[in-house]
Amino acid sequence: MKTLKTTKMNNMKNLKFFALLFLASLVFNQAFFAQGSNVTDAILKFKKLNLADGLEPSKKILNEAKAYIDLAAVNTETATKSNMHDIRAKIYYSLMEINRIEAKINKSVPEAKTMMEYESKVIESTQAVMNNPKAKEKKGLIDFFNNSAIVVSERGNDEFNKKQFVDATKTFMEAYSIAKYASLTIPEYASNTTLSFYRAMDTLMKMKEYEAATVLGNEVFQTIPKNIDIIIPMINLNIQKKDNANLEKYLTDAINLDSTNLQIYLVLGNSLHDMKQYTRAEEAYLRAIKLDTNNSDAINQYGTFMFNWSRDVSNEASDLKMNDPKIDVLYKMSKDILIRITTKLDPFIKRFPEDKMALEVAWKTYYLLEDEVKSAALKKQWEALK
Repeated sequence: MKTLKTTKMNNMKNLKFFALLFLASLVFNQAFFAQGSNVTDAILKFKKLNLADGLEPSKKILNEAKAYIDLAAVNTETATKSNMHDIRAKIYYSLMEINRIEAKINKSVPEAKTMMEYESKVIESTQAVMNNPKAKEKKGLIDFFNNSAIVVSERGNDEFNKKQFVDATKTFMEAYSIAKYASLTIPEYASNTTLSFYRAMDTLMKMKEYEAATVLGNEVFQTIPKNIDIIIPMINLNIQKKDNANLEKYLTDAINLDSTNLQIYLVLGNSLHDMKQYTRAEEAYLRAIKLDTNNSDAINQYGTFMFNWSRDVSNEASDLKMNDPKIDVLYKMSKDILIRITTKLDPFIKRFPEDKMALEVAWKTYYLLEDEVKSAALKKQWEALK
C-alpha cells in the first residue's frame, strides 16, 4: 500500500513532466509560428506594392518582402508550402520588372547575373505551385502572370506604334517569357515579337549598326530558338556582315527546322551567290524549284542567277590571253550553264506564257546560245506583254 508521502512525490514528478512538455510545445509552436509569419509578412508587404508610388518606394517594399520570403524559403517548415512558392514567384518576378524599369530609366541593361538568379527562383516556385495538385494558389498565380503579360504587351504595342522597334521587340519578348512561366501559350506574343524583330533588324542593318543587331538577334534567338521567322533575319544580318561561319550555322538551323520551306532555299541560294559559291547556290535554287515547279520566284531567281553566272564565266574567258588553254574550257562551261537554264525555263513558260521575267531571261539565253529563231519568238512574246 502506497504511503501518502509517496503519492505526493509521484504527483510532483508528473506535474514537472507535463510542465516541461507544455513549455517545449510552446517553444516549438512559437518557432513554427515565427517561420509561418515570414510567409504572412511577405504577403502583407507585397500587397502594399504600387509601382505608381515610384521606383524607390517600390524597391524598398519588394526588398523587405524578399527578406521575409528568403527566410521562409530555407526553413523546413515552410520551404515546400504552396503559399510560400506563390508569393515568392510574385516577389521575384516583380524584382525583375523593377530592375528592367530602372535600367530603362538609366539607359542601361539589367545586371545579367542578378536577373538570371531572380528568374530561376520565379521558375522554381511557379513550377512548385503548378505541379502541386493540392495547391489552391494555382489559378491566382496563372492570373497574376497572365495579367502581367497583358500589361507588358500593351507597352509593347505603344512602343511599336512609336516605331521604337528595338524596344518593342524586347517588350513583346518579355510578355512571351512571362506567359511561359505559367505555361500559357499565347501566339500573339510570339508573332508580335517576330514582327517587331523584322522591323528592328531592318532598321539596324540600314544604319549598319551590326553589333546592336547581333546582340538583339542573339537575345531573341535564345528566347524563341525554333522559329524560322527569327532565323531568316539572322541569315540576312550575317550576309551583310560577311560572317560566313554564323551564316552557315543559321542556314543549317533553318533547313533542319523546315526542309520544305521554299523561301529558305531561295535565301540560301542568294547567300551562296554572294559568297561566290556558285555550284552550291545552283543546288539551293534547284531544291527550291523541286519543292514547287510552278513558283515564279524560284524559277526567275534561278534563271537570273544562272544567266549572270554564265556571263561572268564568259567574261573571265575573254580576259585571258589568246593562247590560254582555259579559254575553251570556260566558254564550254558558260554554254553548259545557259543550257541548264533552258531545261527549267522552257517547261515553265509553256505553263505560264505571260510570266514576263521568265520570258526575258529565256529570249536572252537563247540569243547567247545563238538560237536566233527561238530567241526572236520568245522576244516577240515578251514584247507583246509590255
